[in-house]
Amino acid sequence: DARIPVAGEDEIGLLATEINAMTQSLRQNIQALERSERTRAQLVATVSHDLSGPLTSVDANIERLLRETAESAHASIHHRVHAIARSVARLREMIGALFELAKLEARDAPLSPERFSITELIEQDLFPRFTAQAEARHVVLRCDYPEEQIWVYADLRLVERVLANLIGNAIKYHRPQGGFVSVVLAASETSVAVSVRDDGPGIPAEDLPHIFDRFYRGEARQSRQEHHEPDGSGLGLAIVKQIVELHGGEIRVESRCGEGTDFSFTLPARPPSDDAQQPPRLK
Repeated sequence: DARIPVAGEDEIGLLATEINAMTQSLRQNIQALERSERTRAQLVATVSHDLSGPLTSVDANIERLLRETAESAHASIHHRVHAIARSVARLREMIGALFELAKLEARDAPLSPERFSITELIEQDLFPRFTAQAEARHVVLRCDYPEEQIWVYADLRLVERVLANLIGNAIKYHRPQGGFVSVVLAASETSVAVSVRDDGPGIPAEDLPHIFDRFYRGEARQSRQEHHEPDGSGLGLAIVKQIVELHGGEIRVESRCGEGTDFSFTLPARPPSDDAQQPPRLK
């Protein structure tokens, strides 16, 4: 048998220890940033240097262990390696989100605006992407806007990021018995008002002032963690806010417990001009 034998659970334990050390290092860097005047760019450099290299080495070891423990005789070890792999994936997600947020906050991520159909983005890309997740939670995805195309002048990749986060969150934190998630659009000559609404459990009033804060964990997220359900980086809404502001807009949230939540913002409908009109208001 040419297969390399598994070195026992000690190797897995060492991998887990290494992941824990990297996670702790990331947390310490974030805490130091909050206490000091260091720039976001310095945080990116620190995280890149301290964690990116070791993660590559850990990935290689995990892939090898997954191959070596694939047989049923090693099922329990294989399960543990998979758990470590999920932890690494979450750590990578957090590092990636930190990179993105740091660039946005430093305005070091120039926009690449273009004219595109936001209705096509929703109907042909986003809704198909979230259909399986919505069906699993008995959530109906709805569009609420005129049948004709609605065009915006914005960075397509970043707008997709905003809508994917808001739609995904609305589904993820919905009631188990289901309901709806609706995207509402209202266009004027110069801007497009966008709203992502749901009839889910709502956000407690005490959480609303902090909803766009980095790493803020509201009641719904804490409940998911207590039940060992996977969650995101805790940076998604902070990134959403920065993207909207980078486009010259402002994002608002309205919510009532037991009734649902409404995230709304505006996007430009055309390149900036001197005769800008007031943005439309969603009814």
